[in-house]
Amino acid sequence: MIPKDALSTANDKSKGDALAIQFVGRMSFILLIFHTLVFLITLERGEFAANFHDGCWCVKAFLIGGGYIASWWIPSAFFTDFYLPAAKYVSMFFLIY
Repeated sequence: MIPKDALSTANDKSKGDALAIQFVGRMSFILLIFHTLVFLITLERGEFAANFHDGCWCVKAFLIGGGYIASWWIPSAFFTDFYLPAAKYVSMFFLIY
């Protein structure tokens, strides 16, 4: 199920480490999108927002699971060249703030 290009930048010794980084990076990206979506929905502050925030667990699980599977069709270069370095610097700000 994992595309061949997911490990295209790794040599034989570090393929396990590269795959672990891909798993964590992709899940982190999906959780970022999910929590941004939940934040935007709860900004409405109405009954729908309260119901979505407190419930809809099947929908939320489907969004996260489906998003994670779909993330394997995003090129690995996006994660290694853009998302993971950006997440590293943004996380420093998050931890300081």
